[in-house]
Amino acid sequence: MKSALIFQNYYSPARDALFQEMVRQGQELTVLYMHLPGDEGRRWSEPDGLPYRSIQMRHIAIGPIILFWVPVAFWRWRGAVLATDNNPTNIAMLLWCIVFRLLGCRIGMWVEHIPDVYKGRGKLAYQTTCSRLLCGVSDRVLAFSAMTMRYLRDIVPAAKIDRMVQATPVEVSMVRTRPARELRQFGYLGSAAERKNLGALRQAFEILDDPYTCLHLAGFEQLDNAHRTIWHGYVDEQAREDFFASIDLLVLPSLADPWGFVVNEALARGALAIVTDRCGSAEVVRQIDPALVCEVTPASIATALRYAASLDVDAVMRLRVRANAILEAYGMDIAASRMIAHIHALMP
Repeated sequence: MKSALIFQNYYSPARDALFQEMVRQGQELTVLYMHLPGDEGRRWSEPDGLPYRSIQMRHIAIGPIILFWVPVAFWRWRGAVLATDNNPTNIAMLLWCIVFRLLGCRIGMWVEHIPDVYKGRGKLAYQTTCSRLLCGVSDRVLAFSAMTMRYLRDIVPAAKIDRMVQATPVEVSMVRTRPARELRQFGYLGSAAERKNLGALRQAFEILDDPYTCLHLAGFEQLDNAHRTIWHGYVDEQAREDFFASIDLLVLPSLADPWGFVVNEALARGALAIVTDRCGSAEVVRQIDPALVCEVTPASIATALRYAASLDVDAVMRLRVRANAILEAYGMDIAASRMIAHIHALMP
């Protein structure tokens, strides 16, 4: 297969797993990282011995804008280029897309944005303007969810869009056999940022007012001593596995979330999930049980929690079986083959 040049915002384990699977399927690729995980508060670091070439480009931050420099060696590139629609780097990305088009390259565009009214009018205008311009200089667009498809159809209706799927790496040895029991241990893993709507989840849990339930919170430091709440702090590696093993059901209460990888992680480990209808991953959860998709209000989240807590053991097991079957369409092998097909569609 011809080699591809892929731009990414920064290294992440999930994207690394995708790229490694692409290599296993025969795709040669080089990944250019536009900034660092630490620029967005991530603690990831790239391991040695990757089966593909990766380069951390020089970059500078000017307020929220990140500018990066493509090494001169790639100015002679003539193959497929997969660019990325990522708000902090979009000004530089647009300039480099123009350069690569002038060099005769065909360009694909990686898009994960969704209609996000919580960004505010100014930020949303910036995002949609950049998306229009980036898609305008691209030959094809790669959309990562049904919500992203709707976003793109609204702003660039003439775009040639290929559908991608979100996938997370889960080793077989990591998947735990869960006991057959009712759903009583609820969990949230993420940040305490306003967009994540954690306050609404905690209010909903208080509305539920079930002494047999417990709320597990992970990803940030303990905030208080709330009743029936267990604080896990920042979790990674085994601590992350321990968190998933401790919960029966994950809740993603976000006001706006392009996807929510943590939902895939929970489902792959045998837990169920509740998500709001503002999350891209709602397309998966809705297939498992529409009652597990709720609105962003505390009352609606509480209704979903109450429904989950009402399920008997047989109903829980049926939903787990259904979740496993549905998640097969979101496997890393499927994601890699779709991205490879997108790259091939770019090649003359």
